[in-house]
Amino acid sequence: MRPRGNVMLNREVNRGTGLWQLLKCKEENLRIFVLGIAIYIYLALGAWMFQAVEQRRENQVRSHWNSHYDRFLGQFSRDNDTEATIAVTQNDLEDFLSAYGDAIKAGYAGLHSRDKWDYRGSFHYAWTIVSTIGYGATSPGTFLGKMLTIVYALAGVASGLLFFNLYLERIITFITTWMRYLRNLRQRRRPSIYTAPIKGSVNDKLARRASQSSAENESALELQDWKPSVQSVLLCLLLKSAMYIFLSALIFQLMEGWSYFDSLYFCFVSFAT
Repeated sequence: MRPRGNVMLNREVNRGTGLWQLLKCKEENLRIFVLGIAIYIYLALGAWMFQAVEQRRENQVRSHWNSHYDRFLGQFSRDNDTEATIAVTQNDLEDFLSAYGDAIKAGYAGLHSRDKWDYRGSFHYAWTIVSTIGYGATSPGTFLGKMLTIVYALAGVASGLLFFNLYLERIITFITTWMRYLRNLRQRRRPSIYTAPIKGSVNDKLARRASQSSAENESALELQDWKPSVQSVLLCLLLKSAMYIFLSALIFQLMEGWSYFDSLYFCFVSFAT
């Protein structure tokens, strides 16, 4: 018969190991969850701060440009009786183009454009700081906004890098667990050829059972110590990243109306930085 002492011992070891791994997994998940909540609060506060600092200047630039635009269009008023159009001088045109250039430098994007420094735009800007992506579409124009960006990035970038490292660690742990599970399935199928009835003496059967039990114990210990190779984990990460980029590009193509190549380029720049 199979020795019960070794079986119970192996069960206790496996149970203890599984419990420790479960507690460790919960602790790591709780850590990344708490850090994610803290970063979200940090982003929300940063969005409120940048909105309070930059939105006033944006409104001034928009109002200044609208006044130039209305004054320029007013020179094209048509007389219904004579159907004569008032001429525009070269100086008027140069002033108009100069005002438009100043508005573009200040972040103005058009008459019907959305405010860049509303809460959503400010939240997006805070996220580009923490994630170190930096698209460049939005940048502070005031001295105070630039100084706050430097101070805000000191803690934000460090927290973002820590979060991404923990997130990558969880992904690698998931891939490793999945590959270990597949290996365990293959290992369980191998000893099944020895479970058929064996003709012979009782001693031969006992010896074969003892050998099978020893092989199972060795296989269990080997499975606990087994780790996938770096190449296999890297290959899984590359496949997952490629699938994530291609699917995200399709979503941006449908939502933004971009071409698929432009969406793919945007996703690659976002994930690569």
